[in-house]
Amino acid sequence: MNKAVYCQKCGMMIVFNRTVKGAYMPCDTPSVWYTPAQNGKDTILNDRGEIVKGYILKDKTDGAQLGYRPHFVSCKGWEKQTKKTTQPENEQTSLF
Repeated sequence: MNKAVYCQKCGMMIVFNRTVKGAYMPCDTPSVWYTPAQNGKDTILNDRGEIVKGYILKDKTDGAQLGYRPHFVSCKGWEKQTKKTTQPENEQTSLF
């Protein structure tokens, strides 16, 4: 297992796991049990470094696999940084 560190944006403990393309992805700790499903609502980084869809489970069940939830999904600091400020439709900006 990789060394756990704290997210600079939200303070949660995370680990960086390698994807099949060689990049490091920040993931929540601890690991999660999941059931793979093409149309699953959860995104998971599996033990082979593949990003897959499935359903995260509360406990281990028959056929469950171990993986990691990408931290982008749960990071409250990431949400604040990526939200764009929108300008009201009727308001125009001054050109001068």
